[in-house]
Amino acid sequence: MQSTYSFLKDRPKFTTSGGSIGFGKQLKFPDDYFSFSTSLTYQRYGLHDWANFGAAELGFTNGYANNLSFSTILGRNSTNHPIYPTEGSSFSASIQFTPPYSLINDKKDYTNLTAQEKFKWVELVKTKFSGQWYIGFPANAKRQFVVAPAYRFGAVAPWNKDIGYSPFELFRVGGSGLSNFVLYGTDIVAQRGYDEGKISDPQNGQTALPIYTKYSIEIRYPLTVGQSSTIYVQTFLEAGNAYNSFQDFNPFEVRRAGGVGVRLFLPMFGLLGVDYAWPMDATKNDQTGIFHFFIGQQF
Repeated sequence: MQSTYSFLKDRPKFTTSGGSIGFGKQLKFPDDYFSFSTSLTYQRYGLHDWANFGAAELGFTNGYANNLSFSTILGRNSTNHPIYPTEGSSFSASIQFTPPYSLINDKKDYTNLTAQEKFKWVELVKTKFSGQWYIGFPANAKRQFVVAPAYRFGAVAPWNKDIGYSPFELFRVGGSGLSNFVLYGTDIVAQRGYDEGKISDPQNGQTALPIYTKYSIEIRYPLTVGQSSTIYVQTFLEAGNAYNSFQDFNPFEVRRAGGVGVRLFLPMFGLLGVDYAWPMDATKNDQTGIFHFFIGQQF
């Protein structure tokens, strides 16, 4: 009889381990709303007979990969309330990069290496940007409608074209973002009106891609705003897409959706919400309408 230890040892596994050291500071220039942070992060990904989620884009089922990266984030937040802002804006721009190992070791022929050999040391340059504005009306009213337009963008580029795009640190787009776990550095990007991951992979929602763009606008109205609870309803339109490469990138080739929803903030539970969204560019694999449930702020 196979022992429990042997069963656990031999079953398929994907393990992630690592650590990070960072520094952050509130800036006084150009104004008091700016902040800056930087960090050095190391992650090690280990695979043992892994043929499940993400295996196709990784390109190997046994082995390991190392990700040593440096990142810098510059942000500005001038909103007047963390839960129901009625004025101000929030911006964030970041860059993350690894050492260009293949450019340093130019004696190796990377065109003939296996995926595990190519990505033994992950190399990439990753940029992200997000911006959101809040405009409340009518002015000085106790309860204000709020128009909140937003734009988000992310891209991963390779250091070496012979290696190509890294399978790590990509973007999986679609759904509510509730599956926001880090399996191998993938960013989960919520986009309502479509199932989880169906924007970046219309077939089964499991593939992540190196570039995405997303536009949205929400109109909110508060039912109650107070210390004990905040409840507001909203209607929204959003559009976005994910792309295989910079050659395929077209910021106007997007998949659209619209819907309505409600948000509830309780100090004990945080921010909870539910939306119902209709896809405007549905394929035969998409639902005609879908509920999305949210826990915490969505980005």
